[in-house]
Amino acid sequence: MNSPFETLVRTALTDVADEASPVNLTPRALGLARRRRRTAAITLGAAAVAAVLVGAPLAIADRDTRPAILTSSASAPAPSASPADRGEQLLAAVRGAIKREAPQVTGLETLVRYMDVCELVTSASGRLVPKDGLITQAPYQASAVPQACPPPWGNVLDSYRWQGRFAKNGKVYAVTVHIYPTVHHDPTDPPVNGTDARERELAAQGENPPYRGPHGEHVLVYDYLLNMTKPGGIGVFIECHDTDETGAFMTRSPFTRTELAAIGLDPALRP
Repeated sequence: MNSPFETLVRTALTDVADEASPVNLTPRALGLARRRRRTAAITLGAAAVAAVLVGAPLAIADRDTRPAILTSSASAPAPSASPADRGEQLLAAVRGAIKREAPQVTGLETLVRYMDVCELVTSASGRLVPKDGLITQAPYQASAVPQACPPPWGNVLDSYRWQGRFAKNGKVYAVTVHIYPTVHHDPTDPPVNGTDARERELAAQGENPPYRGPHGEHVLVYDYLLNMTKPGGIGVFIECHDTDETGAFMTRSPFTRTELAAIGLDPALRP
């Protein structure tokens, strides 16, 4: 029998299929989740990333209201670093953190940066929206980013996503790493309203509730997923999928929960 929290998570995932948001869904959904600050809404972001991992395009609705672009209060990189250079620096930091915390995992060299791709068309209301409501991903090309899928629909500033195939003990896993600007709330802050309080209560009843990191981070970690926000508005999202398709699609990973949390806490992982 499902716990109330598990039921809420399943409902949230169903909501994603019924009504997705017109924006780069991962940072958008996660940002909204942080405004509500609880696990059930956070799971929406996991569903969006899962669609990328299995090769499915992200579907979005044709709406008239354009979403706000999330910004980060984190320290900006040095002016001399271009977005492409910063992406390379972050990729090196990601690989270094994984190698340090999970040295038995191989395949780090397969991580490739991806960008959002969409075709904008004019909607009935006269606004530009992605054709057929679709945003897909393709290997990153710096020269193509401005035309690939401009904000607010995709390729949000300071958002970096990589995909690769990692191996451990003879098994292969599809892995996505996403570092992006988002909204952060210290999990020890009081609830902002009754809904927030109820979501916290349900999360606490779950088998693996979110917790506060050593420096105020909001940490949700499973064997296959890390969803962390850091003070300053930094999101770190890592999701793993077993590629053998034997029914354990979202429960297996080359990492332990301790390893995933330690990777995310690396101070170098920031846009």
